[in-house]
Amino acid sequence: MQVLQSYPDRVTKILPDEPLTFIISVKDAPSDARIEVWTDIACKEFSATHDNGFAVPLVRKGTQGGVTRFERSVTPTRCGFFGFSVRYLAGKKWHWIGDDGSYEKRAITTLYVEPSWIPSAIIYNAFVRQFGAKDKNKDGIIEPGEGGTFNDLVDRMPHFKRLGISAIYLNPIQMTGDIFQYKDDLKPHYQDETNHLPLHMHPGSVYTVKDYKSIDPELGFNEKDPDTDQYHEFRRFVAECHKNGIRVILDIVFSHTARDSLIQRIHPEWFVYKKDPASLSEPYVYYESPEAEDYWGKPDYAFSPYDHDIFWTDCSRLNWNWKPVPGPNPHPRNPRIKEMRDYFKSVLRYWIKQYGVDGFRLDVSYAIPYDFWHEALADCRIAAHEICALHATSPEKQPLAPISSDIMFVGETYVDDVYELQECGLTMLNGDFSSKIFSVEQLKGYLDYAYNISGEFFPRNSRWMLFPECHDFSRLPEKFKSSLHHDWSDVQLNKSRWVLAATLPGTPMLHNGYEVVEHKNVSVRTYTGINWSSPKNITDYIGRVNHARNTHPALQKGSYTFVMSEQGVTGQAQVYAFLRDHTDHDGKRDTVLVVVNMDFNNKVDAVRIDLPTLSGYDWERPFVLHDLLTGATYERKGHEVLVLLEPGESHVFEVKGK
Repeated sequence: MQVLQSYPDRVTKILPDEPLTFIISVKDAPSDARIEVWTDIACKEFSATHDNGFAVPLVRKGTQGGVTRFERSVTPTRCGFFGFSVRYLAGKKWHWIGDDGSYEKRAITTLYVEPSWIPSAIIYNAFVRQFGAKDKNKDGIIEPGEGGTFNDLVDRMPHFKRLGISAIYLNPIQMTGDIFQYKDDLKPHYQDETNHLPLHMHPGSVYTVKDYKSIDPELGFNEKDPDTDQYHEFRRFVAECHKNGIRVILDIVFSHTARDSLIQRIHPEWFVYKKDPASLSEPYVYYESPEAEDYWGKPDYAFSPYDHDIFWTDCSRLNWNWKPVPGPNPHPRNPRIKEMRDYFKSVLRYWIKQYGVDGFRLDVSYAIPYDFWHEALADCRIAAHEICALHATSPEKQPLAPISSDIMFVGETYVDDVYELQECGLTMLNGDFSSKIFSVEQLKGYLDYAYNISGEFFPRNSRWMLFPECHDFSRLPEKFKSSLHHDWSDVQLNKSRWVLAATLPGTPMLHNGYEVVEHKNVSVRTYTGINWSSPKNITDYIGRVNHARNTHPALQKGSYTFVMSEQGVTGQAQVYAFLRDHTDHDGKRDTVLVVVNMDFNNKVDAVRIDLPTLSGYDWERPFVLHDLLTGATYERKGHEVLVLLEPGESHVFEVKGK
């Protein structure tokens, strides 16, 4: 008897309440062969009889060409990491099946069950300081004391509901360091952004965290209740979000700290030091070095993060004993790495327990060991499960809790360690989507890679966060500035790219100000605002697109098939089209055809698209296309569909046979 194939065969991401089918193909299986999957997965059909799992007997499904197929379906009930092994009974003895099909060594395949709410999630990114900033003098300048607050977010809750979003992701809200005492080379950055303030009056980068369990006092100011504080205001914001069915996601920065961070004072051994902290050629200073008294442990000399050939001089790099930056002498080891890892796990638990947050975005996630994220994710879910249970039974003891215990982790990366981060169990990665939406040719090439078309790049069912804009890059109208030929081109640009983000496979994220076609980027270092009174307001349009996504399973978790147009896949092509298709457990099918004119200056005038073969559809029979954005309905027949679209406009068609 020889095992030829098993499914799942490697790290696989699946959703709760969706059947998972184990399939084992065996050559020369005797008639009395018994095969079991031993697993610890939480499912409806079986309950664990041992601490390390239970057996799922597979059912013989038939033999063809000497190969017998065994299978069994189970339905996972909660998210998390699980494993399974395959064994067979020969005589009276069970044998484990190894990676190579032998029976000497037990092979364990990992399953990762995703949070159930992820497929339908639409995320709004609010940079609190910018979102609610008020230009009280109407002079175009945001002064200290005019930055946004949690109360501004609470007041705009109807806006979030109108957009149809289900989670709000906040950039870091902790206290920032007083970086200006240490580095003069940052002056040009601040002078370029707003030169009316002296250097010391800028609030500083939110990505230079001074105290991981603090909240910036400026964010807690409330004119209606001057006696409140930032901690109460953040709790009020989370409670209001949860009341409206909106989850809260925090940005967490574990790769580096502010130069004057509290943990640098308490745990100087968690950092490394150089006489010139922004130098590759300068040797590291060891604790035992003769010059240690002058440099080691001093915040001025803590080594700066070095990422993609850039030094970030306003912060200090934490030493994870991971990916050391080469120097003329060996990189020092962190002698207290276990304590550091435990501390940062406690930070995550703190925000869940004290404030009921529902997830984390992990800044520079590739700079942290993968096994830490794996452990932290499991740790957080255990804590969240206990916190949710206590909140349900004793709300007076636990006033706030996450909406559910399936905490989400979003890893930041663009090209670094993508497979490893997907494999270690992060819910999704925020990749490089915003830089890949310039042309049909560029976008398709990126998606063929990101969606794992060949099945070789990432674990099966890996997920991406899709955003046309974020705090790291220029706004879309600035990126495309030289290509905006009309006054309304920026509006059509934003409309077309949001349709792509919201309807392609992945989780869409809307950056604050996108809905009013803001041109000025957020500044992570100083005060900036958003022109909410702009006449270029596409809030209702985005709401219609998001409603289509929220009401159509195909747009949330359906398969993706590219649809070719007669323009081909070139840098000059206008039309990007694709099909999303999904059938639920009850056999109900949902099919959506999306056609986007990526040209925001010129119309698409009678361009044909060629509908590909799709199981269950005969395009030669009449079918109906119902546009979910306009309400228009069209009857068609044949695999060729003629498309006419105004600049930057889109069709989101529900497809139905007649």
